Amino acid sequence: MHAKQQLVTTAKRWDSSSKTIIDFEPNETTDLEKSLLIRYQIPLSADQLFTQSVLDKSLTKTNYQSRLHDLLYIEEIAQYKEVSKFNLKVQLQILASFMLTGVSGGAKECCEELNLRPDYDTQVELQFQLNRLPLCEMHYALDRVKENGVLFPDITMAPTIPWSPNRQWDEQLDPRLNAKQKEAVLAITTPLSIQLPPVLIIGPYGTGKTFTLAQAVKHILQQQETRILICTHSNSAADLYIKDYLHPYVEAGNPQARPLRVYFRNRWVKTVHPVVHQYCLISSAHSTFQMPQKEDILKHRVVVVTLNTSQYLCQLDLEPGMLTQDTEKVNAQGFYVQFRPGVGLWAISGQLSL
Repeated sequence: MHAKQQLVTTAKRWDSSSKTIIDFEPNETTDLEKSLLIRYQIPLSADQLFTQSVLDKSLTKTNYQSRLHDLLYIEEIAQYKEVSKFNLKVQLQILASFMLTGVSGGAKECCEELNLRPDYDTQVELQFQLNRLPLCEMHYALDRVKENGVLFPDITMAPTIPWSPNRQWDEQLDPRLNAKQKEAVLAITTPLSIQLPPVLIIGPYGTGKTFTLAQAVKHILQQQETRILICTHSNSAADLYIKDYLHPYVEAGNPQARPLRVYFRNRWVKTVHPVVHQYCLISSAHSTFQMPQKEDILKHRVVVVTLNTSQYLCQLDLEPGMLTQDTEKVNAQGFYVQFRPGVGLWAISGQLSL
């Protein structure tokens, strides 16, 4: 097909109420994903969208979740407005020659139903649609968290990190840790009986944030009854924890540190480093990654995910408090609401490190 006579159009956004929608085949959307797309629909009126939680001047524990929901809907509307600038009405010339690019399984049916024939022109309207699923997953993450105390700590009580000579000069601490990094490790590994607000590890690239968190993970594993969720923004960052820190630690005789790496189910297995394969759930045909089951999570004290794949854990009906330590390695590229899924599994008496 050859496009010509392009005309930008600002037609109303298509949906199932105004158009007949034909899904791509094969449709790999899961039942949960379908339910999220239905559950979190954009409000139809401005009164429903701009609720009191958005108009309130202050962000509080009471209005926090409703305000974030509303802001996500506003964000979605803004994204739709931007992407609608690329909508087109075009004249297509139908050609009989083959294409080198792959086509969906419904191409033949499309040509037959629309009576498309070679060497004929036909006018079509092209409208780009957002993939709403990531935004719906953020809504879902908000609803999964029932306790906002970790996000709104009691600031009237100054946190005290317990210090002792034995902890400060512990021989098991990596000698490469500088004074600030050592201080961070001591805070993160504080006994769970002592309540601390989230520990923020902040610094430019290359200042040892990942190294510091990895050293803290090793020390947390020495404490009984602890479970750790390592959540990163990217797959490369998640794999780095395994290749550079956890794998050598396991090989050195620490089987309790053996992690479970959770990958997106449609990720091509061959694109993942062979070392990381050892810690993944892979099908018997070695062609696809498998979704973890509850028993898979219970077998491991360390689970490594990305912000996106942390949603899989929320689908397993794991008890709140399942995790005692939530270590999230994030950067400025992540949406704030993406950081929320693991918090729903995090123990109220546990420790959150960012």
